Amino acid sequence: MHIGSICNGLLALGVHVSPSVSSPKFSLLSPSITSEPLPVASSTPLRRGRASVAFVPGRIEPFGLSWGQPSQRLHRASLLTMRAAANDEAESKQPEQHPINAVVNRLKMQVADPKQAFSSADYDAYLDYYDLKSATEGTEKHFDRLEVGGDRIVMQSFMQPEGRATGDLLCVHGYQDHAGVYTEIVRNAVDQGKNVYLFDFQGHGLSTASMGLCSISSFEKYDDALDAVFDNIAKLKNAESAAQSKEITDKVDILAHSTGACVVTNRLLNGGKNRALFMGPLFRNRNHVKGQRAYEVAIKLAKRSGRPIDEVAKSAAHIDVNTSSESYVEFAKKDPLRGRLLTPSWFGALLEWQSAFFKKPTNSDTSLLILQGDGDTVVDGDYNCKVFSEKFERSDVRMLEGVGHQVMYERKEVLEHLHSIVNDYFDGDSR
Repeated sequence: MHIGSICNGLLALGVHVSPSVSSPKFSLLSPSITSEPLPVASSTPLRRGRASVAFVPGRIEPFGLSWGQPSQRLHRASLLTMRAAANDEAESKQPEQHPINAVVNRLKMQVADPKQAFSSADYDAYLDYYDLKSATEGTEKHFDRLEVGGDRIVMQSFMQPEGRATGDLLCVHGYQDHAGVYTEIVRNAVDQGKNVYLFDFQGHGLSTASMGLCSISSFEKYDDALDAVFDNIAKLKNAESAAQSKEITDKVDILAHSTGACVVTNRLLNGGKNRALFMGPLFRNRNHVKGQRAYEVAIKLAKRSGRPIDEVAKSAAHIDVNTSSESYVEFAKKDPLRGRLLTPSWFGALLEWQSAFFKKPTNSDTSLLILQGDGDTVVDGDYNCKVFSEKFERSDVRMLEGVGHQVMYERKEVLEHLHSIVNDYFDGDSR
């Protein structure tokens, strides 16, 4: 079997602490599954499809990236002749230059080097670009850099005036995403009077990437980042002891998307008492069999060459998002913080996490709501909902009709429906 035909499947995955330094403030499914039709009909078609991408030794090679077309079967000879055209195509699909690119680069340098002065003007421009300034009006803003295993994790906190908060919500993003994708969820939570916390995982958004962009050796490193975020929440709320810190952080509600749900799952299965809502949670992707075969090929190439796996086999993917919101599709293409790499190391870490998941005991304490779009072309929604609902006995699964993987930036009527579900769940007696 040719490397090209094996590896075509890997990118169809969905591609998709210590003290901080703070800035100045400024079916197959379980019986509990229900189907949620949207209250407003829409003629907007769901954006579907998968990317045709091949892993090629020592190069970044995107091929024929398109939606709604079957993956091409690329033979070894084709790989050799198509490189120039593929690289030209990749360059043509780079995000258009915008003043925000320079702002993002400066912020990243300020995060990477704590000796650099933090620029409140650059942060203000960042908030403007992702519309987080209007979404968080009236809150006290914190921008923190958390030291986590050789990386600096960027955390943003939007705090209600003292004594007025109705609760706390932490948003946990998925693979290739970042904190800036949660604008509308943040707006809704702030309007509900909640303190809201966002952060970027290692190799994502504004955080540093010691292993490379979108790379990770183990999901345990993501666990460390999440732990650091909770430690900082306790610090922001002036916890005076370990017991008080746990009491505070266990009351934080969590909304997690895709890979973010994997990381939150680890916390919940290791004694966390948080209420959680998962959107399009990842366990396995739609094309998991092809992905695993491609990963096995990448391992052999790495062993043969003696080089790190992410050097000998990697793919660039300018992947559109799986949503019916055409305006967000266009925004995502230009988003300078959206990831555009799928690395074998990340896929290997996912396989390791899957194996550990099955070894952990069933959870009968945690309240978990899972929202899964029936138009999701990224993850294996039916299978994943079954796996999570069996692991969490108090889980409830709701299928959203006509909704893709990126639930948090769907069209207006979907967002209104989503906000209604989120508010009812977190404000109700679901603990």
